[in-house]
Amino acid sequence: MPRHPLTHARALHVLILGVMVAASPGCWLKRKGIAPPSVAQPVTELQRLSTRLQAVHTVLERDVARMETLRLEFFSAPSPLYAPPFPVELFRHVALSCLNELPHPAEESMEGGAPQSQEDAQEPGQDAAAAPELVLTCQPVNLELLLGAVSPARKSFTMEQLRRVDEMRTLRLKVARRLEQLPRMIEEAQLRVARQRAERRQLSEKLDQRRIDYDDTSWALAQKNLQRYAQEIDTVERSITQLTDQLSASHSWRWRAQDTTRVFLYDLVWIGEVL
Repeated sequence: MPRHPLTHARALHVLILGVMVAASPGCWLKRKGIAPPSVAQPVTELQRLSTRLQAVHTVLERDVARMETLRLEFFSAPSPLYAPPFPVELFRHVALSCLNELPHPAEESMEGGAPQSQEDAQEPGQDAAAAPELVLTCQPVNLELLLGAVSPARKSFTMEQLRRVDEMRTLRLKVARRLEQLPRMIEEAQLRVARQRAERRQLSEKLDQRRIDYDDTSWALAQKNLQRYAQEIDTVERSITQLTDQLSASHSWRWRAQDTTRVFLYDLVWIGEVL
């Protein structure tokens, strides 16, 4: 029996409506969006850079503060300890020779940034204070003569004072070397931050261009990644600012280290003169 024309038209109308519904924007929004781009690599690089810059700040502050402490410890010894028969002139000569000794090739090649060796990572003077024998980085020519001239009662005192002088010398060289390298390190960090900001901006623009390809969940995650990217950039910039502000401060690390060394040398010249 032939289908009624009205029935055929109604079926065709239902089919067309089904196609339109399937193609409606609401259905497209329900499909799964593409995965947001990963920012793990640049974020990790920025975190490492921030950690290094903060470590440089920590090490410089630690070493300069230790220089100031060493000066106080050295000159807090009672004056009678330098009284005869203590060879104060010979002691002064050895101490000055040690403090003013130029760096050795091995010392000049040491890393100037964050501590890399076990010695650098420990508290300054820790190993020296525990050592049973006198081991110094400096090599003053009259050291053995001094130790032979000191009475047994004053030998421990003499060795401890010389360890402080040697540690002051070591820290003086380390601080000067790190401060010499710091401007270049800051400049390189600034260039890396500028490059990362440009790359983040480009990534943000690409995301905006492909907004239609993301569902709500993927888009929110993409924005969260961009925010984290920006936060790491800001963290590095704060570390850079912290370092540059310290370098330009009135009582900067350089000023404190130089002033501590100057006062140490001046007081050392006159040590034992007033008893």
